[in-house]
Order: sequence, then C-alpha cells, then structure tokens
Amino acid sequence: MVNALRAKNKIRTYSIYAVSAWLLVNLVQAYLSPLHVDEAYYWMFSRFLDWGYFDHPPAVAVLIKASSFIFEGNMGIRFLSILCQLLTFYLMFMLLENERRTDRMFLKYLLVLMLLPLHHVFGFITTPDVPLMLSTTLFFYALKRVLDLGDGWSYGLWSLSMAMMLYSKYHSGLVIVCVLIALPHLFKRWQTYCSGLVALILYIPHVWWQYQHDWVSFVYHLKERGEGYEWTFPMEYLLIIVLVFNPVFLFQLVRLIRKRWKGTFERACYIVVVGFLLFFLWQSFRVRVQPQWLIVLYIPSLYLMRREIDKVSIRRLVLMFLALLPILVFLRVCMIVDVLPIRFNMHGEKEYVEQIQQDAKGRDVMFYSSYKRAAIYNWYSGQEYTHSYNGVNARKNQYDIWSHDSIYYHQDVYFVGVYQEGREPTFYKDGTYFGNVVTYKPSRKMQVNLLNSKKVGQHLISEFTIDSIEIKDIKFSEQYVLTRRYLIDGQSFDYGEDILSFKLEADAQKVYSVSSSLPLNPEVNGFVYLIRHENLPHRVVYESYDFPLID
Repeated sequence: MVNALRAKNKIRTYSIYAVSAWLLVNLVQAYLSPLHVDEAYYWMFSRFLDWGYFDHPPAVAVLIKASSFIFEGNMGIRFLSILCQLLTFYLMFMLLENERRTDRMFLKYLLVLMLLPLHHVFGFITTPDVPLMLSTTLFFYALKRVLDLGDGWSYGLWSLSMAMMLYSKYHSGLVIVCVLIALPHLFKRWQTYCSGLVALILYIPHVWWQYQHDWVSFVYHLKERGEGYEWTFPMEYLLIIVLVFNPVFLFQLVRLIRKRWKGTFERACYIVVVGFLLFFLWQSFRVRVQPQWLIVLYIPSLYLMRREIDKVSIRRLVLMFLALLPILVFLRVCMIVDVLPIRFNMHGEKEYVEQIQQDAKGRDVMFYSSYKRAAIYNWYSGQEYTHSYNGVNARKNQYDIWSHDSIYYHQDVYFVGVYQEGREPTFYKDGTYFGNVVTYKPSRKMQVNLLNSKKVGQHLISEFTIDSIEIKDIKFSEQYVLTRRYLIDGQSFDYGEDILSFKLEADAQKVYSVSSSLPLNPEVNGFVYLIRHENLPHRVVYESYDFPLID
C-alpha cells in the first residue's frame, strides 16, 4: 500500500516536472525567437479589431490583443497562445473515461503529445490554429458530455464551442459536419437544433461582416485559392500526413482505422479522422495542403489510440522522446539562432527592415504585393501605417480591404518591390530588393464602364467611360494610364500595352474609343483593363476589369 502510494506520488511529481519544463521551454522560445512574418500579419489584425478579416475569422486577432494587455514585444503576441496549448492538453486528457484519468496516463499522454511535431511549433507561435485547437477540443469535450449526460450545461457549452471554432478557422465546420454524419440520432433531439441556433446567433456578426464585404473570405478560399495547381500536390499531401502524425503513431492510427469503433463518441472521432483525411486528399487536387490544416486531427486520433497508449510503458515513451530530442532541440535552437540557410520566415527580417529604413531616409514605406513584408516592416520599424499595394495578379489579402494608403495620397513614399529598368537593386544580408521614391496616386479609386466592344479584322475597338468611386481622392489635373492585356480562360496572355493616357473627367460622361491590335493566338477569349498613375512604375496597377472577347 505504501509502495503504491509512493509510486503514485512519484508519477505525479514527474508529471508536474514535465508540464513545468514544457511551459518554461515555450516561454523561453517565445521570448527569444524572432517574430514569424505570419504572426506580424495577424498582429496587424489585432491593431484594427473587426468581426472578420480577408484571410481568417477574428479569433487570432482577439487572442493577440488580449496578450498585448499583459506583455509587450514578442510575448505580447505569444503569451496567451502558450497558455491555450496547456489548456488544450488538459481538455484532451479529460476526454478519457474516468477509469483512465490516472496520473500515469496523464504522463503518458503528455509524452505522446511531445512526440507530435506540430505541438512544438504551435506551443509558442501564434496563428489561428491555436484558438482552433482549444475550441475544437472544447467541442469534443462538450460533445462527450452531451452523449453521456445530455444536460443543459453540456448543450450550452457545445453551442459556445461551435461558435468559437467557426471564429477560429473556417474548415472547423468540417468537424461539425462529420460529427453530425457520424451521429444522426442527434437530429432527433430538439436540444441539437437549439444548440445550432445559439451557435449561429453568436456567429451572426461575422456573417454580417462577410455580407458587407461581398463574402470576400469565402470567394478566396473556395475559388481564388485554387489557382496555380501543380501535379505534385497530392504526393506532398501524403508526406504531410507522415510529418504531422510521426511515422510511429501514423502506423497505429492506420491500424485503428481498419478496426470498427466501439461506442458513439468513438464513432464520431473515427468519422472525423477519416472525413478530414479524405476531404483534404480531394483538396490536394486543387490546392497545396498545409500541415497545420490537419492539426485538429490530433484530438480525435489520440482518443482513438488511448487503449494502445495505456498499454505502452512510460519507460518506452521516454526512450522514444529521448531519441527524438536531439532533432527537436536542434530545430528549436535554429528558430532562435540564425544558423541555417532555411530562414523559417523569421530570421533576417529585422536586417531587411533596417536597410529599407536607411534607404527611405525618413519617408513612409509602401510595399508592392507583399502583405507579409508590409506587416513585418510595421512590426520592426514602428511606422504607424505600412501598406501593401497589391498588383492585379497578386494574392489578395487584408490590405485590399484596409484603406491605410489613403494617408499617402499625393505624398512621396519609398516604394519597395518594383523593378525599374536602369535602376540598381539594394543589397542586404539575405538578398536584394528594388526601392523607388514615388509620389503616390490613388488609381484604385476608379472604375471602367464598358459600353461596347467589337472585333474589326485584327483590331479590337472598345468604347467605355471611366469614373471615380471616391471623387475626393482624385485630382482631375493628373494623368493616368489605361493598359489592356489579353486573356486565355481568365489567365493573362501577354504583358499588355498602354492604350490610353487620360485625365479623369469630373462629370464621368466622356466616352473613350480606343483601337488595339489583336494577338494572333486564336485561343484568346477575353481582355482586362488596368489603371495606374503614369508616375508609378509600369507593373504597379491595381484595378482590373475583365471582359469577354465577342466577335
């Protein structure tokens, strides 16, 4: 009896040491590691809180804003993420049956979590996946209570967790769909509909934000993100699965998937794992799947493997961890110290910003089609606003929604990222960049209204008007340029030609008629108009207006 009690206390002490060590390592890592460029972008979200953003729902912005009230600098972005992960660990353990919630099993669970690669990244870096993991674990915890107890508190917690998931990342909705497919008997309970209704009510502010912004996030994720497919994506996806799960645990998971589930909650976990893997296999034929998209599978997967984990000795798990430890330590050190050619999108950014500040000579800085560079420059420079002026072929982002560039209208700015013939690049530690001093003009406040277009021989004749969306930002005395590019199935066929130099008419009634030569390629089926200020480099265009090519 005494020996058993001593052994139990010993295991509990080891667990406390392990949790404390994990917390300390992540705190040190968060403090010493340079900011990732994605974190800088999400930090910009937190500076301008809203119910939604172009790329993601607002949970990550709220998390960073809350952290900034406690600390400054790196910890002001990362501190609460570290605590969220510990809470996620605890809730994952609480999913186990009462008889399995022992000190020994807690230590085993903790060791297994330390063997899963992505936990080492999201243990200190702040991305939308941090609140996603916490809210999804809370969802499974609430679901288990709903199935076991079915009381009002359980359904209320379930509603809250569903809303939190959807406020974290959109693909969390797949978890909800898979659970409902796995447990159709939930549709027979009126509480299920009430839970869904409450979650929807909590989510209305974000839906309204999407409506106000023309459903921009859904259009991007469902349509625009699929551009640029490569045939290697499905094979990359299979490698990502191995990376995410660790080959040892992936083997166990495959064995479990081949077996039949036991009980309703286990069936839900099973369907979520299989559903996620199949869904993203399908997506890999459209886009490049990223490892963090699968991180929520840690939650149901570990629950499915709980019996096997219970059978494994602590000694064996410790040996596995010690075997992996040199690699983990090396990678963690490399994220702090700049020693590898791989920069992790963390190292070299401060030197890059300092070089630009030196060349800008006190001017405000703008970037061409680089939202990450704009955000990291904002972080290191302290400039109140930094804008990314996105070209027509660039990946859209939150800077397309913000109007920070309005404060630079008709002012000299240092414009980074556009090549101009005859100019030498600026060299810095990690490479080169092109910078030019320009007077910034608001060409994106205009629109082309096509009245008529027709082919005449090998020429295209178009008639259109050009007007301003926001007259107050336009100076009618200034010269603008209209460029036409031809398209094949929506993709740019050529670099385009300047077909019109114009000054905006105040009454927007002037009709322009222009003629340009058609390309010889018979597959051309459309064209696009681009507007820029003649003062800006040729590639710096914003607005595009696609039109079909009609005989």
